[in-house]
Amino acid sequence: MAKQPEKDDDIILSVQVTLHPNDEIANKWRCPIANSIKESDPDIHHVTADEHFIRYSRYSTGMRYTHWTPKDGKRFIKKLDVLARKDPDTLKASDFPKGFQLDLMRSSLAGEQPVSNTKGLNANSARSRNKVAMTQKLKVEKDADKPVKRGSHSRRFIPVLSD
Repeated sequence: MAKQPEKDDDIILSVQVTLHPNDEIANKWRCPIANSIKESDPDIHHVTADEHFIRYSRYSTGMRYTHWTPKDGKRFIKKLDVLARKDPDTLKASDFPKGFQLDLMRSSLAGEQPVSNTKGLNANSARSRNKVAMTQKLKVEKDADKPVKRGSHSRRFIPVLSD
């Protein structure tokens, strides 16, 4: 049984983790833990979860938080990694791990840092968001006459043509 926190304010984030059809095994961005955290709070984005750390950012604070993965989370991830190596045709419903309650505590916080975009601007300020939007708009206008690459790794903006 999990140790109960001394105070309610010690819990930073509490989420029920379960398997969903859109979860991807062995993908730290789309695993059940990451998806459950993202769905729990619209303020949270850019979530990753692996055997060692759970990381996420908050829009409201402009900070990125890193927590040590709790023991229940490590067990869950290890069971999913074992399933990823098995033949999908031989899997039964009983092979999949059951959900668990994930409580990220203040004591498990390994670090926090300000989130910044590629231009080095504070992602939380309105002025910075406007600068980023204008930069992206100018890039689209500048590249509008160039042919658009259609590759899986292409990061160019696709210009919207109007009549």
